[in-house]
Amino acid sequence: MNISKQSSFLLMLIAYLNFSCSNFQNEKEFHASLRFEKVDSVRINYLGQLNLMDINPDHKRVLLFNQMEGTFVITDFEGQTLSSFTKIADAPDSYGSFPLAAAKFSEDGQKINLVSNTGLFEYDLEGNLSNSKKFAGEKSTSFSGRSTADSEFYDLGDKTLIKAVETWGEYKRNTPEFYDHFLLLAMIDNNTGEINRFMGLEDDSIYKNGKGHDIADMMPMVDVKEDKIYIVVGKDTYLNVYDLNPPYALLQRTHLPLTDFKQNQGEDFAKVDPNMIRPDMSAGRISNVKVLDDYVIISYFQGYNDQDKEEFDLISNSQEFTAFSLRMKDKYPKYLLLLDKEGNKIKETTVPDGFNPTQFMVRDDHLWFMSNLNEEIEEDFWTVYKVALKAGQ
Repeated sequence: MNISKQSSFLLMLIAYLNFSCSNFQNEKEFHASLRFEKVDSVRINYLGQLNLMDINPDHKRVLLFNQMEGTFVITDFEGQTLSSFTKIADAPDSYGSFPLAAAKFSEDGQKINLVSNTGLFEYDLEGNLSNSKKFAGEKSTSFSGRSTADSEFYDLGDKTLIKAVETWGEYKRNTPEFYDHFLLLAMIDNNTGEINRFMGLEDDSIYKNGKGHDIADMMPMVDVKEDKIYIVVGKDTYLNVYDLNPPYALLQRTHLPLTDFKQNQGEDFAKVDPNMIRPDMSAGRISNVKVLDDYVIISYFQGYNDQDKEEFDLISNSQEFTAFSLRMKDKYPKYLLLLDKEGNKIKETTVPDGFNPTQFMVRDDHLWFMSNLNEEIEEDFWTVYKVALKAGQ
């Protein structure tokens, strides 16, 4: 290479490096300026507890569920109740005992699709049964029971994906075999009602550390986006990304950069009561995982510090628990962790005051949060917040 060519090459290389550095700096500044901003809200007048199940922005509909009464409530975006109905009674059009996942509006907004402990059901907005498919076999299923009533299911055409944790089975949770055979998800054949459970724990999961873990600490948080399954398993501080198609290959496993996360390590097998559900409420826990555009959003509670945990462990009655919880409420805010699709941390912020860190979803390129339960006074309304991820001041 002659001197002239060498000079030209060096100039091109310098220009390229300057361009790349400039782009990198611009991208860092853009990410640093991202923020969660409330852009709208829906106030729903209702006395009683509600879970947020679905939002249909095109038809301006909100689907909620009173878990205590088994009642579905449908409102418009003005907060007016359009209909409500209950279908848990022993009747021909009942879906069974409880939903296995949050119900969803159909694409045209005129039906509600539901996965229950007995099968797949479709109702119109007045609660009339339109269609149903019972699960194959004689037994109903109770995958993780009522704890899944505010978790999404995913319609994949002729299949339906749900999370499917079994609390009790062939193996006891005070044995290694329980964790070796533990399964997280199920794929339902919509035509036959057949259920195929799949997705075990990774070998380096905390649940395979030779100790016993509470089932409530093992519930997976799941989202599906662009033929990928995004999943965090309870208190396990990893984001796993799997191919949505069999054999569901692990594409990515990223350690989550959580701030001061107090991870419960489990109990010695000899101390574990396999028949008791007793989660460690003082430890850190991950509440939800959602994918929005090019980002992964994870909500979590970091857990109590050592001093507060000692006080928590000494609580002996419900009055002490209530008083302690109120004192801790503002001391330990919930967090939203924002990652890019590769699992790199972009930023972290506290969950806005009044937002429920567990009940939120992505619809119409926005996040939709249910309001938090007011633990100090009983309110006769709920609020659903529409939230955008925005850049700039």
